[in-house]
Amino acid sequence: MVRTASPAATPGNRAAPSPRRRPDPRPMRLAFAAGGAAALSALLALIGSAALPTTAAVPAAAPTPAGGGANDVAQVRHIVRYVILAPGQLPPTGATTTPTTVVAAPVATPAPRPRPAVVTSQSGTP
Repeated sequence: MVRTASPAATPGNRAAPSPRRRPDPRPMRLAFAAGGAAALSALLALIGSAALPTTAAVPAAAPTPAGGGANDVAQVRHIVRYVILAPGQLPPTGATTTPTTVVAAPVATPAPRPRPAVVTSQSGTP
C-alpha cells in the first residue's frame, strides 16, 4: 500500500499549527480576588482601629498646695540644640563648645583586580 501525501502537508504548503490549549484563568482570578478582599479588609480594620480613641487611663496630676511651699521645684524642660560648625566658623555667643579633633586614618588602597583576557573571533572562522 502506497501512501500519498495530502496537498496540505507538502513541505511548501504546511498546515497551520493547532493553537495550544491554555490553562483556565478563573481559579487564579478568584484567588487574587480573595487575597485582595482580605488585604483590603485588614487595611480598613487597621485604619478604623487607629481612629478610635484609646481607653488607657491617663494619670491625674497631683493637686498642688494653694499656698506653695519652700520645697516647690519648678519643672523645666531643657532644650539642647546641637550645631555642626564648618571649618573656620565661630560658634554663637554664649554657646558651649566641645573640642573635636579629626584624625585622618590612612586607608590602604586595594590591589587592582586582574582582568580576564577576552579572546574573540569572527564567526565562521576558526
